[in-house]
Amino acid sequence: MIDANKHETDATNLTGIQSIPLVEDPTEEEEKEKHKKALFILLLLIIGLTLLTLLARFALPGIINMLIGDRGTPMAGFGGMIQEGTPGMSLEEVRAARQAAADAASFRIKMNARPVFEKGDGMGNLFIVNSAENALDMEAEIRMDDTGALIYRSGRMKPNTFVDEDKLQVSLPKGEYKATASIITYHPDKVDERIGQTDIGLVITVKS
Repeated sequence: MIDANKHETDATNLTGIQSIPLVEDPTEEEEKEKHKKALFILLLLIIGLTLLTLLARFALPGIINMLIGDRGTPMAGFGGMIQEGTPGMSLEEVRAARQAAADAASFRIKMNARPVFEKGDGMGNLFIVNSAENALDMEAEIRMDDTGALIYRSGRMKPNTFVDEDKLQVSLPKGEYKATASIITYHPDKVDERIGQTDIGLVITVKS
């Protein structure tokens, strides 16, 4: 026999089952919107990283210097400080040293590039000048271009001194000679300390 109550219960249970909505695939517009958001976030990350890099490269050292003031600048990797000044030298001495270096760099040379000698063993107008504005001693040496032979040496000249006329160390026959004058500069307080050298081309004329 078929139980009527059982069929009634089953029917009741079936009416209680709710339908589950189907999940629809995202539309093309929704995919585009998601893609735009992802690109926007990526762009923000790139801009942020760029700004941090620029800050670390340019602004951070200035901020550190501002914070530590006159105490110096940290040395990379060691944690020490680079401090301004030279131990054992006062500010005036430092300024004097800087001025001396500037004076040395702007050494002025004056010399007659076409000296004339009446005779091979006579006086000629060399006109070698160590100007008063120079801070270094100097010496002039003249050598023949063809042989390299030394034919003149002025000796050491202090600033504010000059040689107007002088004889060559060798007697040259009548004629014109190409030569090179080497102007050698020295530290004023150290006999053998050379500072630099400048060469000047000469044409020496001997009349008789």
